[in-house]
Amino acid sequence: MTRGMPAAALGISVALGVAACAQVTQVGDAGNETVQESSGPEAGREPGQEAVGRVAARGAENTRTRARAGRPAAGAPWCPELAGGPVPVAVRGQLAAPGSGRCRLRPGERPPQFVVISFDGAGVDSQGWFPIFRQAARRNRATLTFFLSGVYLLPEDRRHLYDPPRHPRGTSRIGFQRRSRIAAQAAQLGAAWREGHEIGSHFNGHFCGAGGVRTWTADDWRQELEQFYGMVERWRENASLTHLPDLPFRIRDTVIGGRTPCLEGDREQMFQAFSAYGWRYDASGIGWVAWPGKRAGLWQFPIPSVTIPGTRRRVLGMDYDFFTLHSGAKTRRPHMWSRWKRQTVSTYVAAVQESLAGDRAPVFIGNHFESWNGGIYMRALISLMDEVCTRDEVRCVSFEQLADWLDAQDPGTVERLRARAEG
Repeated sequence: MTRGMPAAALGISVALGVAACAQVTQVGDAGNETVQESSGPEAGREPGQEAVGRVAARGAENTRTRARAGRPAAGAPWCPELAGGPVPVAVRGQLAAPGSGRCRLRPGERPPQFVVISFDGAGVDSQGWFPIFRQAARRNRATLTFFLSGVYLLPEDRRHLYDPPRHPRGTSRIGFQRRSRIAAQAAQLGAAWREGHEIGSHFNGHFCGAGGVRTWTADDWRQELEQFYGMVERWRENASLTHLPDLPFRIRDTVIGGRTPCLEGDREQMFQAFSAYGWRYDASGIGWVAWPGKRAGLWQFPIPSVTIPGTRRRVLGMDYDFFTLHSGAKTRRPHMWSRWKRQTVSTYVAAVQESLAGDRAPVFIGNHFESWNGGIYMRALISLMDEVCTRDEVRCVSFEQLADWLDAQDPGTVERLRARAEG
């Protein structure tokens, strides 16, 4: 299945996928925008207590240091083959078979079942989702990918600093961040990175549909990326918070991939730009649960179409597409929320189980820090993590870690996995 294939070709119902994503309104408090994504700590209480409860302390911290950017990778998978020598590997988060501490498959050995959970936008507001998922990941030996939108580190009253390609200066479809939440935004990003989670790019203005990123050239993508990097690098100056410590990572060294707004964009043009920045993967587009391949030197990690158990319906593995399927992308019918949550969980779990019993192709799940239909899709994702991430043969990893594992394989291993599935 090629990236960018229309949703109709996958048999996805209720106008799911690319067109549906255009209506997502993620974080930001500008103008009349709906602001629902992510979170910072609420005064006087731990955020998300009612959603995840007390997190038990599990396992010793992993003191290994990632070669890139000198990051402590607490709980993060690591490939010794890529580190240039022996690397101590903690039990938590190993990519290879339990106890082996290696990544490269031996001849005839089955791969782990990878599950990659990612979040588009990764902004903070009063809902508490960012720390909630950090807690859930810690409890379940999981590593997550947070695709950051640069405007979530730019105060709304400094919006004029953003000059988007082919759009007026200071405009964004998802709004900008409240000045009062910039410090919490930086704190959550820094904490996530220190815990071994990946920070990727969701670009900035989220321009979808007619006149959006579909028409962008390689130069337009480079312009957008330079502003993404600049907003992250200069967040303290832009928010007049120079008294605070900076982020613990260099954004240009840290980001090795991203997801485009609404999964849109001319692949030839955007891949030219991504490759120029040394990216290793792209997580845009739609496809199937299948072993990934490369295009233009980039690993292709699409959102898959998955089957809802007990039906012939297919849906993209993303919260917004379930939201569209269940209630037409409007929060309503609360008497159905419990049933819809169970259906979402069962769909995700079935996709993992089917792959685990088959060729063990990675399962990709996309999400937003939103409370659609009472937050049922967020709780469904936590239920999935609780159920599958600690299984012996399952590894809940970031896209970065999956790319590490794929690149660590002997030549031809991934091709054989792909050929076995196609055969």
